[in-house]
Amino acid sequence: MEWIVRVMTEHPLVAAAFCFAVMLILYFLLKSLIRLTLILVMVSMAIAGYFYLRYPEYRLADLKDAVQKAQTAAFKAVDWGKNVYERGKERLDR
Repeated sequence: MEWIVRVMTEHPLVAAAFCFAVMLILYFLLKSLIRLTLILVMVSMAIAGYFYLRYPEYRLADLKDAVQKAQTAAFKAVDWGKNVYERGKERLDR
């Protein structure tokens, strides 16, 4: 391991080539991950669209209702998080 660090510090051209190779590998890995993510998003949107059209009785009647439900759920999650934080803080103080 020390040999690798020594070579990188003594030979900047080798260090630049190594960095270029690492960046190239990361590019190809992330490229495939981005492609996979886009495919998963498209599939999930197709499934959501199917259920949206197939079962219209489960749709929210109004956008205000959807916002209100999301806001209520967010406030509950924040309150739950505060309670968990306080209980954890009390246990650490003991």
